[in-house]
Amino acid sequence: MRSLLVGLVVVVSSFVAAGAAAQAPGDGATFVVRVDSEGSLSLPGADGPVDEASVVAQAAAALSRDADIALVVEAETSAPYQSVTRAATLLQEAGAKRISFRTIGAAPQ
Repeated sequence: MRSLLVGLVVVVSSFVAAGAAAQAPGDGATFVVRVDSEGSLSLPGADGPVDEASVVAQAAAALSRDADIALVVEAETSAPYQSVTRAATLLQEAGAKRISFRTIGAAPQ
């Protein structure tokens, strides 16, 4: 868990240094990309994992509807670091200027 948290601090720092500001979710509409312990990406309402192109397309659509939407990478504490950073990169590719990160416990089995 500590390594994921340290990794997230590094990721957040790199995004802030690149001009992206971390935004706390909860100020309105939110678009969430979830990263599970296997590194799979999912979106709320989707039946199972989604591919990277779907994440970019749906995030871009959400941003076009609401430029102030909060974009969040929500990762299980055991999610691979590379998958968390990839999810953030996909949101940037969709046009995100601000990305928030949060961790969650492992999904119930």
